[in-house]
Amino acid sequence: MVDARRAVGESAPERHLASPRHPESVAAFARWPAAAAVHFRGKHVLWEIYNEPNGDFWRPKPDAAEYTTLALATAKAIREAEPSATIIAPAMSGFDWKYMESFLQSGVLEFLDGVSVHPYRDPNQPPETAAADYKRLHELIDRFAPESKPAKSPS
Repeated sequence: MVDARRAVGESAPERHLASPRHPESVAAFARWPAAAAVHFRGKHVLWEIYNEPNGDFWRPKPDAAEYTTLALATAKAIREAEPSATIIAPAMSGFDWKYMESFLQSGVLEFLDGVSVHPYRDPNQPPETAAADYKRLHELIDRFAPESKPAKSPS
Protein backbone atom coordinates (compact mmCIF):
# COMPACT_ATOMS: atom_id res chain seq x y z
CA MET A 1 0.00 0.00 0.00
CA VAL A 2 1.11 3.55 -0.71
CA ASP A 3 -0.17 6.92 0.45
CA ALA A 4 -1.54 9.23 -2.23
CA ARG A 5 -3.22 12.61 -2.02
CA ARG A 6 -6.86 12.95 -2.99
CA ALA A 7 -7.37 14.41 -6.42
CA VAL A 8 -9.85 17.06 -5.26
CA GLY A 9 -10.38 18.82 -1.98
CA GLU A 10 -9.08 17.14 1.14
CA SER A 11 -5.41 16.99 1.94
CA ALA A 12 -5.80 13.69 3.83
CA PRO A 13 -3.91 10.81 2.25
CA GLU A 14 -5.68 7.83 0.74
CA ARG A 15 -4.29 4.32 0.79
CA HIS A 16 -3.81 2.65 -2.60
CA LEU A 17 -2.14 -0.36 -3.99
CA ALA A 18 1.10 0.51 -5.72
CA SER A 19 1.29 0.10 -9.49
CA PRO A 20 2.95 -3.09 -10.70
CA ARG A 21 6.61 -2.22 -10.22
CA HIS A 22 8.31 -5.27 -8.76
CA PRO A 23 9.24 -8.31 -10.88
CA GLU A 24 6.51 -10.53 -9.37
CA SER A 25 3.75 -7.98 -9.85
CA VAL A 26 4.95 -7.07 -13.36
CA ALA A 27 4.90 -10.76 -14.34
CA ALA A 28 1.44 -11.24 -12.80
CA PHE A 29 0.11 -8.16 -14.57
CA ALA A 30 1.49 -9.34 -17.93
CA ARG A 31 -0.05 -12.81 -17.58
CA TRP A 32 -3.60 -11.46 -17.39
CA PRO A 33 -3.74 -9.59 -20.75
CA ALA A 34 -1.84 -12.45 -22.40
CA ALA A 35 -4.53 -14.89 -21.25
CA ALA A 36 -7.27 -12.41 -22.20
CA ALA A 37 -5.76 -11.99 -25.69
CA VAL A 38 -5.98 -15.74 -26.20
CA HIS A 39 -9.54 -15.81 -24.84
CA PHE A 40 -10.66 -12.97 -27.14
CA ARG A 41 -8.68 -14.14 -30.19
CA GLY A 42 -10.43 -13.13 -33.40
CA LYS A 43 -12.67 -10.54 -31.69
CA HIS A 44 -10.58 -7.55 -32.85
CA VAL A 45 -9.87 -6.30 -29.34
CA LEU A 46 -7.41 -3.42 -29.04
CA TRP A 47 -5.08 -3.92 -26.07
CA GLU A 48 -3.92 -0.67 -24.47
CA ILE A 49 -1.31 -1.13 -21.75
CA TYR A 50 -2.34 0.86 -18.69
CA ASN A 51 -3.86 4.33 -18.58
CA GLU A 52 -2.00 7.59 -18.20
CA PRO A 53 1.03 6.13 -16.42
CA ASN A 54 2.66 9.55 -16.47
CA GLY A 55 -0.10 10.87 -14.21
CA ASP A 56 -1.98 9.99 -11.06
CA PHE A 57 -2.81 6.46 -12.18
CA TRP A 58 0.79 5.33 -11.53
CA ARG A 59 1.35 4.96 -7.80
CA PRO A 60 3.07 6.12 -5.78
CA LYS A 61 4.31 8.55 -8.45
CA PRO A 62 4.91 8.48 -12.23
CA ASP A 63 8.12 6.73 -13.25
CA ALA A 64 8.96 6.20 -16.93
CA ALA A 65 11.42 3.36 -16.26
CA GLU A 66 8.93 1.45 -14.09
CA TYR A 67 6.13 1.84 -16.60
CA THR A 68 8.37 0.89 -19.51
CA THR A 69 9.37 -2.32 -17.72
CA LEU A 70 5.69 -3.15 -17.31
CA ALA A 71 4.80 -2.21 -20.90
CA LEU A 72 7.63 -4.29 -22.38
CA ALA A 73 6.76 -7.35 -20.29
CA THR A 74 3.06 -7.01 -21.09
CA ALA A 75 3.51 -6.39 -24.83
CA LYS A 76 5.90 -9.34 -25.12
CA ALA A 77 3.51 -11.60 -23.20
CA ILE A 78 0.52 -10.60 -25.34
CA ARG A 79 2.53 -10.93 -28.56
CA GLU A 80 3.77 -14.39 -27.55
CA ALA A 81 0.27 -15.56 -26.58
CA GLU A 82 -1.51 -14.01 -29.56
CA PRO A 83 0.84 -12.83 -32.34
CA SER A 84 -1.94 -11.07 -34.27
CA ALA A 85 -3.13 -9.00 -31.29
CA THR A 86 -3.29 -5.23 -31.70
CA ILE A 87 -1.31 -3.56 -28.90
CA ILE A 88 -0.97 0.15 -28.14
CA ALA A 89 0.62 2.14 -25.34
CA PRO A 90 1.29 4.25 -23.27
CA ALA A 91 -2.10 6.05 -23.20
CA MET A 92 -0.13 9.06 -22.01
CA SER A 93 -1.78 12.06 -20.39
CA GLY A 94 -0.78 14.94 -22.63
CA PHE A 95 2.57 15.17 -24.37
CA ASP A 96 5.20 14.53 -21.71
CA TRP A 97 8.26 14.56 -23.97
CA LYS A 98 10.90 13.34 -21.53
CA TYR A 99 8.69 10.46 -20.43
CA MET A 100 7.72 9.59 -24.02
CA GLU A 101 11.31 9.60 -25.25
CA SER A 102 12.37 7.32 -22.40
CA PHE A 103 9.51 4.97 -23.26
CA LEU A 104 10.14 4.91 -27.02
CA GLN A 105 13.90 4.43 -26.84
CA SER A 106 13.41 1.22 -24.81
CA GLY A 107 12.70 -0.91 -27.87
CA VAL A 108 9.00 -1.23 -27.03
CA LEU A 109 8.03 -0.20 -30.56
CA GLU A 110 9.09 -3.64 -31.76
CA PHE A 111 6.04 -5.05 -29.94
CA LEU A 112 3.48 -2.24 -30.39
CA ASP A 113 1.09 -1.52 -33.24
CA GLY A 114 0.48 2.06 -32.16
CA VAL A 115 1.37 4.79 -29.71
CA SER A 116 -1.52 6.30 -27.77
CA VAL A 117 -1.80 9.75 -26.24
CA HIS A 118 -4.68 11.62 -24.64
CA PRO A 119 -3.95 15.09 -26.11
CA TYR A 120 -5.34 17.22 -23.30
CA ARG A 121 -5.09 20.95 -23.95
CA ASP A 122 -5.18 23.99 -21.75
CA PRO A 123 -8.74 25.40 -21.97
CA ASN A 124 -7.28 28.50 -23.61
CA GLN A 125 -5.68 26.46 -26.41
CA PRO A 126 -7.78 25.42 -29.37
CA PRO A 127 -7.74 21.68 -30.22
CA GLU A 128 -5.84 22.44 -33.44
CA THR A 129 -2.73 23.15 -31.35
CA ALA A 130 -2.38 19.38 -30.86
CA ALA A 131 -1.27 19.03 -34.51
CA ALA A 132 2.25 20.28 -33.76
CA ASP A 133 2.52 17.86 -30.83
CA TYR A 134 1.42 14.94 -33.00
CA LYS A 135 4.00 15.93 -35.60
CA ARG A 136 6.71 15.93 -32.94
CA LEU A 137 5.48 12.57 -31.65
CA HIS A 138 5.63 11.10 -35.15
CA GLU A 139 9.24 12.31 -35.47
CA LEU A 140 10.11 10.57 -32.18
CA ILE A 141 8.44 7.37 -33.34
CA ASP A 142 10.39 7.54 -36.61
CA ARG A 143 13.60 8.02 -34.64
CA PHE A 144 13.07 4.97 -32.43
CA ALA A 145 11.11 2.61 -34.70
CA PRO A 146 12.98 -0.64 -35.35
CA GLU A 147 14.08 -1.20 -38.94
CA SER A 148 11.75 -4.20 -39.10
CA LYS A 149 8.76 -1.92 -38.36
CA PRO A 150 9.21 1.45 -40.03
CA ALA A 151 6.81 4.16 -38.90
CA LYS A 152 3.87 4.94 -41.14
CA SER A 153 3.04 8.47 -42.20
CA PRO A 154 0.04 9.93 -40.43
CA SER A 155 -3.15 10.02 -42.49
